[in-house]
Amino acid sequence: MSNKGEIVLFLTDWKESYVDKYENYPDSAIKVVSFDLMSLANTKAYLEAKVSLEAKYEALSDKELPECTDEELWRDEDTYTVEWFTQTGNLAKYPKKFTDVDEAFKFANSVNNADNKNHVHPVTVKGEAKRCRYCPASDYCEQYKKMNPEEEW
Repeated sequence: MSNKGEIVLFLTDWKESYVDKYENYPDSAIKVVSFDLMSLANTKAYLEAKVSLEAKYEALSDKELPECTDEELWRDEDTYTVEWFTQTGNLAKYPKKFTDVDEAFKFANSVNNADNKNHVHPVTVKGEAKRCRYCPASDYCEQYKKMNPEEEW
């Protein structure tokens, strides 16, 4: 029995022209991701803990339930983009996303110092909670509703 697993990803939106253009962009439309599997004992303990949580929270209302953690939500880290308004009044964004807010501010300040007409400023891009897309309870989840106020309920 192996203690390793692999997922083969087929990146259907992959573009060859992006490989040299964007940092950390995959070299190929097919990517293999390796990972360690949990032992049988750890898997059993994990499942038993989840089942006991379900029993513990079964009688509570949605508002009383604990919120999912960032790890449980598969939430991306927040990133920062830099945006400004063009002379025609359209919103423009710098294509690179910064992982550090200080880097975004440095870039914005360098653009503003070079041409103070732009009024470039960094904007936080909240990390996406990817797991919610696959959760059958998201239509009823109070946490999901708080994270997505623009959706109609």
